[in-house]
Amino acid sequence: MENRTREKVGLIIFFVLILLGGAILLGYFATGLTWTVYATMVDDTVGNMGGYTAVVYQGTTSEDEPSDSENTSNNEEDQDDIPIVVDTMGLRIMSYYPGIYSDDYSGVYISDVRDLYEKKDAEVVTIDTQSILNSEPQILHAGNKVIGVFGAKSYVTKPALKKIVAGLKDKGADVIICVTKRMALLSSLEGIDVVILTDNSEEYSVTGTREGDTLIVQAPKTGEAGVVLFSSNNIASARSIDAL
Repeated sequence: MENRTREKVGLIIFFVLILLGGAILLGYFATGLTWTVYATMVDDTVGNMGGYTAVVYQGTTSEDEPSDSENTSNNEEDQDDIPIVVDTMGLRIMSYYPGIYSDDYSGVYISDVRDLYEKKDAEVVTIDTQSILNSEPQILHAGNKVIGVFGAKSYVTKPALKKIVAGLKDKGADVIICVTKRMALLSSLEGIDVVILTDNSEEYSVTGTREGDTLIVQAPKTGEAGVVLFSSNNIASARSIDAL
């Protein structure tokens, strides 16, 4: 009986150690991720962004736009888009988008934000989110960083998403960015590092919300600029700029 008791106690201790080890490992990764994001904020504030990649884009939302939940329930015309699958795999280079502004534009100029981060020694790429929604998947280059970008204007099935992500990675993409109107259009987040939402959402912020390995970012208001920052080890964080 004593031997069996010792065996049982030994097994219990073994499983407890495994659980503790797993908890410590998870805590390590969570802490490491948090520290990297915090370090990015500090470096951005100090102005030393060497080794970082900045993806800059124009704000697209307005305070008068309905929320994501309202769009989902009320926009019947969008339902016609749902069966359409994003499955094109042609790739083209788009490394810089200058932006088009009206004469009375009073917001932040994307070119100025680009210059700001270049002066901080970051590698910078500028994208047009609205164009990406209507284009094929693209490969962007910012220094040594290769960024895969695609748009999900209509519902995308898991097989289609897997094909798009795999195609971009086959082209050398280090990170994957998806631009979409609403999260409901994505059947999966697997393989996607950052999602940029171009329509208003009450659930997500301009600084991003992490779901698993994916950072989901709400595009800022029209007249502002959004910035997605990738550290040297491809940890993503986000911010918005409303004035320079």
